[in-house]
Amino acid sequence: MRYLVLVGILLLEVAAGAQQPSQVPMVNGTGAISGVVIDSATRQPVTGAIVNLGPANRGPIGQPTSQVTDGRGRFVFRDLPASEAYTLSAARFGYFSGFYGRSAGSRIALTEGQWFNDATILMNRPAALGGSVTDEHGDPVVGAYVRILGQVFVAGQSQLVGGVVVTTDDRGMYRFSNLQPGKYVVAVPNVQASVPASITALQLAGLTQQSADFYTSSGRPVPAGDPTIDLDPGATLVIGRFPTPAHAPDGRPRAYRSVYFPNAAAAIDSSAIDLQYGEERTGIDIKLEPVLTSRISGVVQGPPEAFTNLTLRMIPANMDDAGEGTEIATTLVREDGRFTFLNVPVGSYTIIARRTTSELNLVGGVGGPRSLPRPPGSLSSSMSSTSISTGGSNLSVVTHSDSGSQGYWGRAGVSVDGKDLADVVVTMQRAVTLSARIVREGALAPSMVFAAADPAKGTAALSSTRTFNPQETDGFVIEGLMGGEYVLRLSGNGIVKSIVWDGEDYTTRPFDASAGKDFNGVVVTMTDQGAAVSGSVHDARGAAATDAAVIVFPVERRLWTNYGFVPARIKSSATTTSGTYRLQNLPAGEYFVTAVQTSDLNAWQNPKFLEQAAGSAARVTLEWGGKGTVDLTVK
Repeated sequence: MRYLVLVGILLLEVAAGAQQPSQVPMVNGTGAISGVVIDSATRQPVTGAIVNLGPANRGPIGQPTSQVTDGRGRFVFRDLPASEAYTLSAARFGYFSGFYGRSAGSRIALTEGQWFNDATILMNRPAALGGSVTDEHGDPVVGAYVRILGQVFVAGQSQLVGGVVVTTDDRGMYRFSNLQPGKYVVAVPNVQASVPASITALQLAGLTQQSADFYTSSGRPVPAGDPTIDLDPGATLVIGRFPTPAHAPDGRPRAYRSVYFPNAAAAIDSSAIDLQYGEERTGIDIKLEPVLTSRISGVVQGPPEAFTNLTLRMIPANMDDAGEGTEIATTLVREDGRFTFLNVPVGSYTIIARRTTSELNLVGGVGGPRSLPRPPGSLSSSMSSTSISTGGSNLSVVTHSDSGSQGYWGRAGVSVDGKDLADVVVTMQRAVTLSARIVREGALAPSMVFAAADPAKGTAALSSTRTFNPQETDGFVIEGLMGGEYVLRLSGNGIVKSIVWDGEDYTTRPFDASAGKDFNGVVVTMTDQGAAVSGSVHDARGAAATDAAVIVFPVERRLWTNYGFVPARIKSSATTTSGTYRLQNLPAGEYFVTAVQTSDLNAWQNPKFLEQAAGSAARVTLEWGGKGTVDLTVK
């Protein structure tokens, strides 16, 4: 529906607590932007929404850059100078943030003296899902962890990424709220945690004597570890974190295995739940069934610093790149390198030996802040989080690091068929180091740069990053790379022009750390001569496409996947209200350029979409520092 202002420009009072004008002098103008905020489902106006105008400092001193919609959902910004870069966003409790043009990148082009009075902002309500967790008798399982996993594209491949965790209430019920539309998998994890029988109470609680003394000196009680069950002469099972069933009638120990909705033992066999905006899905019920278990023991081979206070994680074989919470079992290695896993269900697994674990997580909006408990006995654990944007999916790489040498890693496959296994060997390998220096071209000034070795296939378990300041040094070192392929990603002042190692070009080629060989002497050339492509976009009738998007992607198909977390050669942008676009900071090369509906702004993540788009896309060859012009029609 089109809303018209009948008499003059509607003046709105700034609500209490609205953003105050910047102290930076603003520019006077004679233009205006007005519109209405609407609920996308009901098509009714949204009152009390805070509307923000960007970029900052584009109006006269004293005029706000934020306003609150009136009883009919209306807003207006006046005295604006000409610009092609105005953006509008809206926020209100109970809704996701809304944007003019359906994406944060949509821009309004305003000429001097123009009144743009059709700025409609659609706002969407979040989705939710819930259900119950019961045991083999149909009784509710109280306090059980339930985790939601999102199905997104990373590095051109569909992957499951972690969400937050909630617990069931006294009825065995759970609920996830504030969900974005998309496909989700619901899991009830159950991790069998074992520790050596010789472990002390402090170690079990993840404390040192020094940290325990700190609690005592501050008058606080020392935290206690979880209760344990003695099932083996050399190891004990930690309970209280996950539901534990009774032993079988013949006395053999049993466990509840992890379950993925509706009743799968692995995420690959689960049923994804497709949610739309505002949808409330119930009845996502999961039943736990006890299974017989086995004892798996062996030894870690390597120097003592490689396995001292090392936690081993047993992961399903088809999920061995997943993060914490996907384990079937964990155990703490003894001082002599021996280890024992207790209560391991039947299945094929990979034992992962590494002090650092990483995983991709959805950023916010998927429930409460709770996370799964860390493996018992982990000392001096630290956590870091790095946000990344893969186009429509806001993700973070969450990394947990335990104390001890990070310079080793190991893995071993094991198949459990219900019988106990002994003498399993996990051989530790030395982690790979990548060292590089930066060469700057053009007028590129030294500045803070972020350097990362991203897993080429987007599997965050391989992630390892470092930051550096080139004003102090023109080199950087990335350590702790385990077996796998990595691509270098640098962001900051300038873009990467080339990456060379040992006389070979690695600009679009991953480094393979599987051989255990260090990559010393990598040369990274950065430049300020990025290429750009721009033009106009029209609809099928020849009119300016004011609500469209443009995607640019390389002609070379191998670059559509395995580019790490953020592609350097794939970009997209919404058009302005005058139907123009501009994409810049591209490396030189040959590209496809296509115009699509705004809803397909981030469709480039799926290689199948790029394959379809390539058939009718325009082609352009860009040189370093060059500018290409391509006019398009929306497909």
